[in-house]
Formats: sequence, structure tokens, C-alpha cells
Amino acid sequence: MLVIDHMSESPDQAPVAGYSVLVVEDNPDAAELAQIVLQDAGAQVRVASDYESALASLAQEWPHVL
Repeated sequence: MLVIDHMSESPDQAPVAGYSVLVVEDNPDAAELAQIVLQDAGAQVRVASDYESALASLAQEWPHVL
């Protein structure tokens, strides 16, 4: 079993540091939770709540992770 202790990592060693992520989620609570978790892990996060806003966000910048 692989166990990763993120609490001992410094911010520059965050698991997704430098990655841009687009979260597409229509549930505001789930979107906020995903955003917080990913930002705490070092990602640059954008959130879209529907198809149209996701397409608009993709037109501006393509993320590393969708």
C-alpha cells in the first residue's frame, strides 16, 4: 500500500504545483470543495458551473487537467 503524507511537504513540493485545473461542477458545494483541495495541493484552479461557462473558460486557456 502506498501512503503519501502531504502534510510534511513544503509548498514547492506540492503534488500538483504548477498545474492548471478546470473543475466543471454544477453543485456549488462540490465545486468549492474540489477547488479548496486542489488549491491546497498546489494547483491553479478555475471553476465552471455549466457547459457554456466551461467552454468559455477553455477558449481563454486550456488547462493541464479538466
